[in-house]
Amino acid sequence: MVRIATMLMILSCILLFTADIVAQTSVTGGTGVISYNLAQYGRFRVSSAFPYGTRDMDRTSILVGLDKNNVFDYNEDADVVSAPVLLTNVPGVNEVGQAFINNAYSNKPPKVRVKNLVYSWSNASYFVVKYEIINDETTNQNLKVAIFSLPQPAGSYGTETVDYDAIRKKTVYYRSGTPIFWAMSSIGVNPTGVRLLDWDNYSTDPLSEVATDSLRYELMTSTDFNSTLTAGVNGSVIFYNVGEYSFTPGETKSVVFEFGFGTTKDAALNQTDSAAAKWQQFITSVGNTGSVPKTMALHQNYPNPFNPATKISFDLSTRSSAVVKVYDMLGREVAEIFNGIADAGTHTVSFDAANLPTGFYTYTLHANGTSMTKRMMLVK
Repeated sequence: MVRIATMLMILSCILLFTADIVAQTSVTGGTGVISYNLAQYGRFRVSSAFPYGTRDMDRTSILVGLDKNNVFDYNEDADVVSAPVLLTNVPGVNEVGQAFINNAYSNKPPKVRVKNLVYSWSNASYFVVKYEIINDETTNQNLKVAIFSLPQPAGSYGTETVDYDAIRKKTVYYRSGTPIFWAMSSIGVNPTGVRLLDWDNYSTDPLSEVATDSLRYELMTSTDFNSTLTAGVNGSVIFYNVGEYSFTPGETKSVVFEFGFGTTKDAALNQTDSAAAKWQQFITSVGNTGSVPKTMALHQNYPNPFNPATKISFDLSTRSSAVVKVYDMLGREVAEIFNGIADAGTHTVSFDAANLPTGFYTYTLHANGTSMTKRMMLVK
């Protein structure tokens, strides 16, 4: 009887998620090696096959939290700003999948729009996903940001293992006995917490997500790092948290994530390293990532901590005179790494600290009469 009940439950899950993919408009793309599906409400799926076949992840989606009662979520809040499209004319990349969403389905705070962008390159075993979050409120908002993932290696829920590598700051999931491993992590910012949960500890219903905003907010603001989880029969949940961002009215800020596939754990992890390197090369060579930023912004350096070199990216909404300087913790200038006129767009400069001692440093962008500062750590 238990086996029959389990089979019926699995069949129900298959029917549920099959209905979900039929109901939503979506686009599929890929590298010629692996593929993805991006749906109209921002649901991102991956497959180790090409063209798109058996999925290895039910979904990854963005979470934007205002407080414990108000979290922008795929299931309860997302609506369509524009239908998914596949862009093939972006310089420096094979194709870009795009889905533009907002909170109009629920009209609950936070009032945001999110552009979901999936970047792929020919013959690669990785994707880069960028979330451009726009504050649609007329007031400032401090918003927590995380991604939520439901692993489904080889098209099945349950008994998969999820590990967090604290050294490389990456999460990898797989099922013993199958050569399918997917790794994922943020690019340009370190996680502030990673929570790995059994589905039954997240949702009381094995067939649907009935978790509350209160629970989502608790998990996405957690600073705990869970090292490993072996899922029960209903699968697992990953919260990969990247901290709090301050938004002025109409301001756009971006978070970027990498997804790598391999037939071993190390191979998948290495593919995410390749994804990060490719992304840095892409934003450096292109100058901007597909659209002119609406506001000036200074991004977290990558990698961080670093030894001895790192890259610093900044956004300019107009052609401007810009200066980027580095200071020690006593406020003394130790380097000027950019000083000149820069076009509107996203720009990346390199900083080599080979002659500096281990410690914390700050870097500052001066442009248009405004200064922005972030902190970084050199470890030798």
